[in-house]
Amino acid sequence: MFGLLVFAVLFICGAWFLSGIGPGRSGANNRKSSGEQVRLESDIETLRTVRMEIRSWPSQDNAEMTSDQEKVLRSALRSVDSVATRKNLMTNEELLVSEELETLASELLVSHLIALSERLEAEGDTYLEQANSERGMLALESALEKQVEVNTSFPDSLQVNRKRAFFLERKIKKEQSEPLHHKSIGAEEAGDLALGDGNWQAAHLHFQEAFAKQVEINEQHSESKHRDPLRLQALQTKMAHAQAYESILTLNNQFAKGLSQSQQLQYLEAAHSYRNAIDKINLLIKEKPDLGPLLLPRAKEATIAVTDSAVMHFQNYFIEQFAQLDRHLVEGQINMALELEEKLRVKLKDVERQYPEVLPHLADEQIRTKFLQGRKDRLAAQQKYLRHQFAPVPGNANWWMLRSEVSQELYTALMDVPSPSRSRGGNLPVESVSHADAEAFALRVSWLLGVPSQLPTREHFFAAAGKPTSLAEVLVQSKTSTVPVTGATAGPGGFFHLWGNVSEWLANPDGNSSNEVSHAGGHFLDTATSLAKNSVRQTHHNDRNRLIGFRVVIQISQP
Repeated sequence: MFGLLVFAVLFICGAWFLSGIGPGRSGANNRKSSGEQVRLESDIETLRTVRMEIRSWPSQDNAEMTSDQEKVLRSALRSVDSVATRKNLMTNEELLVSEELETLASELLVSHLIALSERLEAEGDTYLEQANSERGMLALESALEKQVEVNTSFPDSLQVNRKRAFFLERKIKKEQSEPLHHKSIGAEEAGDLALGDGNWQAAHLHFQEAFAKQVEINEQHSESKHRDPLRLQALQTKMAHAQAYESILTLNNQFAKGLSQSQQLQYLEAAHSYRNAIDKINLLIKEKPDLGPLLLPRAKEATIAVTDSAVMHFQNYFIEQFAQLDRHLVEGQINMALELEEKLRVKLKDVERQYPEVLPHLADEQIRTKFLQGRKDRLAAQQKYLRHQFAPVPGNANWWMLRSEVSQELYTALMDVPSPSRSRGGNLPVESVSHADAEAFALRVSWLLGVPSQLPTREHFFAAAGKPTSLAEVLVQSKTSTVPVTGATAGPGGFFHLWGNVSEWLANPDGNSSNEVSHAGGHFLDTATSLAKNSVRQTHHNDRNRLIGFRVVIQISQP
């Protein structure tokens, strides 16, 4: 069966060839006129001549050719295309000539185009490195053109390289952003100059041009180093600034007015100026929402300025008023002090209503007025009691010290809290208090008496207690717990328990940022020997030790 099939195929092909229909024979038999035969033979002869010429060239595999050679190759391929439409009139030998010429010319032209493209790319890179952007771009565009021709006109060639064409195109686009970037920067600088001269309309046009160039870079040149979304935002802001130049100039004047008023210590007037600026900003944003990104930071700046200015005004106001309150307290004018305290509470409510953002900055003032208000019925009695509890510190003019350690009864009366002590008793020394607790108590003493109050310094303590030179000078009660603060004989100067009972917090020296603070005088578990060796000790400022209490000193100025 297979043999019959082969025989049939051979028979049909042979008959087709012998009949004159097949290639190489039909061409010879179907040339209808002598004119057509002459033209075809002339074209074939041209192909033979060109083939011979190309074969005679020196070997140029993968090499760039001359422009004349390129013209010959392109002409040869056009000639091959011309006779291709008449293949049915050509003999086998003529067909072979055409095919050989087409293959030879295509291979040489492709090699030439690739070599030319690579040379142009190298030249383009060199020009770009030399900052010759124009010639560099022309060379790269020509290199891309040659590679694209190979890819499209010779799709079966091994030299087809679509990846290289892609990278060349990307490199070109990247470099195309350079002139755009320079134009954008130039337009922006021109806009800045125009705005500086007050010509906001020209400035707006310049900024628009700069913006358009940057948009083109961002959208069409994604690989460019000048692709910069943030710059677009900045240019938008500048366009908005130019468009609202006159309004913003008014705002700047308002800010300048507020600053000038602050420098002249007219803080409340400055706060009003900044508030007017905020109102103008809100109105502008309402009219022109596009100005939001430009004006919202200014609004925030103005809000901060309002708060700062108002805080300065009211803090100065309360400093003056509390100084007057202190004078009333020092002079024992309790009713006048309470009247002023009520006036200050009303003022704080006004501040809360008009400048709510300021109130947190007046926390100490609120605490002090609340402290005085809460004890208006016992203020006179507490002040009278305290005044009799102090004795002068030897050698320290104007400084007076509590004759005894602060008792639990006195501590709870002024601090309005239960006793934190572990050994409870109204006349026992308060203990288990931190250094900050003791400082808070001293502050309240100053609020009651109207004079500065603090913890004793090391100098205050030893001025009252004396620095021991022998064990006999260190009088420590022999007990197993604390004793009443006035439960022993007063020492020199009228002070009780400067040694023993509880150790006492000392003031933190100015400039000391350490968490370690001092306490002095020892406690009931100490011995005279240990205290003589180490009368001042260190501990953490948050320590709430049952062996540590405190007393305070006040400063009384001479009339």
